[in-house]
Amino acid sequence: MTLKTFSIKETIEKYTNEKGFCWGTDTVMKSFADNCPTKFDYELSCGDGLFTVTKWDPQYTKPTPTDVRDEYIRQKTIAECLEYFNSINK
Repeated sequence: MTLKTFSIKETIEKYTNEKGFCWGTDTVMKSFADNCPTKFDYELSCGDGLFTVTKWDPQYTKPTPTDVRDEYIRQKTIAECLEYFNSINK
């Protein structure tokens, strides 16, 4: 099974609450795991500047440190865009 994350629209809808768009390593990992057909526990560790998935269901493609970094950057970019659009619409 290939690794998939939420679309931008799905990401915004899923991680927006009364405080606005909330993102970080937790939402990054949820975006990978929630797209798998079955739910399972996972763990993430950080060392030498890399986020490494240490626990993952072996029947699904495990995110690499690069996948985690790229999704983190994508969610950060979404947050920055939302912040910008909110600031110009005030």
